[in-house]
Amino acid sequence: MLTRLFVYHTAEDPFAFPAGPRLLKLRLFVQSGQNLSCTVVHADRYDSPGHELPQEMERIGCAGAYDIHEALVPAETGKCRYLFHIGNPAGGYTWYGERGISENREQAGAFQYAYIHRPQAIALPAWSSDAVVYEIYPESYHQGTLQGITDKLTYLQQLGVSAIYMTPIFESPSGHKYNTSDYYKVDPGFGTLDDLKTLVGTAHRLGMKVLLDAVFNHSGDTFFAFRDVLEHGEASRYKDWFFIHSFPVGGAPAPDYETFAKAEASMPKLNMDHPEVADYMIDVARYWVREAGIDGWRLDVANEVTPAFWTRLRRELKAEFPDLLLIGEIMHASGPWLRGDQFDGGMNYLLRDAMLEFFAAQSAGPARFMEQLLHQEALYNDQANSAMFQLLGSHDTLRFLTACKEGGPGLGPGSYGDEPDEAGCLFPDDLYRPANDLLRG
Repeated sequence: MLTRLFVYHTAEDPFAFPAGPRLLKLRLFVQSGQNLSCTVVHADRYDSPGHELPQEMERIGCAGAYDIHEALVPAETGKCRYLFHIGNPAGGYTWYGERGISENREQAGAFQYAYIHRPQAIALPAWSSDAVVYEIYPESYHQGTLQGITDKLTYLQQLGVSAIYMTPIFESPSGHKYNTSDYYKVDPGFGTLDDLKTLVGTAHRLGMKVLLDAVFNHSGDTFFAFRDVLEHGEASRYKDWFFIHSFPVGGAPAPDYETFAKAEASMPKLNMDHPEVADYMIDVARYWVREAGIDGWRLDVANEVTPAFWTRLRRELKAEFPDLLLIGEIMHASGPWLRGDQFDGGMNYLLRDAMLEFFAAQSAGPARFMEQLLHQEALYNDQANSAMFQLLGSHDTLRFLTACKEGGPGLGPGSYGDEPDEAGCLFPDDLYRPANDLLRG
């Protein structure tokens, strides 16, 4: 009997999730360094005892303190009852089920996956899993206009890019555009609606997709609803669109309303639980897909917006545009948002952290690097992993090559050359500097 053993599973994502209409993927964590073998014993939930089928699990690898074992289990009825048998080379064993570890199978209990519902999590856009996405910060990219971006699409296609993601392009008084003034208007500094349509149409003819950035966590202080609050105070019909602490409303010396980050007065936080605000932003998201034909949204500060809004946004937009890609900006482990009811994928900053540690700081060896990759992969179901933005940097971070130059030997400017690419986006002063110091969401 194995009495002292770390083992973990729960009958929910990402330890149990649909891998197809009648297929269940099970993931089990067991203590590393023990050379343990794992078998899952499964049956229909309503089958009587004795009808279970054993299936050996595959050891995927070691994630530090634990090994990851997985199995694809057929579930023809969509209903599954299962438990695990864990053994060591010396013949010791234990059963593991819903009630924990036991040498007695019945006392361990069984996990229940009640029913495989229509697996929303696997309904990803067909183009997304192998897409090569190129991020563009419009203000600093070729001429700083949508036309300038359009002029470089052929070049980007030749590089192997199959999708572009642009940070916000909607009207805003800042360069970064994360403090939106008008969600229905392209910023005049970038161009017009027709320029956006031309960009999207050209991209599509080249076989490329276009994603835009939406900021629904907060608006700008020049947004019409917030201007009305500033003007009319407590009498404003929009006062509940925001989180106002006191009236009259003011931004100095410190804002008396909730904002993005810490007291960013130009970015008042939106109350996305308010039906009118939710309706407004759903209409915004739908408008740009209908009007410009974009292929996806990257949603800013997604983890600070009520999940009910994202569930509604996904349901309504996917019903009309099933091939639309939805990416949530979450700068930490984002599993709860990637279970089929909110986003298709996230921005995988955890991968970036591992890459920085190994390549830039060189503070970890290959064993820890691989352990981190396996650990991160195990945080998500397979569908979410295939739709993640696997990024090394973004407009919000230190550039990866800058980090390598500062954090690791032999990775200075001479290692990669100092010439800009054809699009003029990698000038030496631009390549080896921190991200733009303007505030961004």
